[in-house]
Amino acid sequence: RTSEDIQRIANWLEANDVLPGLCIKRYLELSKTVSFEDHHLNTTLCNQGDVGDAFYIIFSGEVSVHVDGQQVHVLKAGEGFGERSLENDEVRS
Repeated sequence: RTSEDIQRIANWLEANDVLPGLCIKRYLELSKTVSFEDHHLNTTLCNQGDVGDAFYIIFSGEVSVHVDGQQVHVLKAGEGFGERSLENDEVRS
């Protein structure tokens, strides 16, 4: 991972109040542990009702969000999802 990637992740985490109260140094440390995944078009990343085990940040492309089988939102680069199930020990909504 490049230092630019680490900085970009840290900046995004800070700007979006993920784990509020952390200083930029902690965000940078956290950013070094992030896993990167590439996915093909129409790949399912998670399903409604799944146990949350990951938080996703979209670096490029789009992710369609479906609830009860209907598309309800499209997330774009710079957005993230999955934090609520990790923070609150909930299943994916």
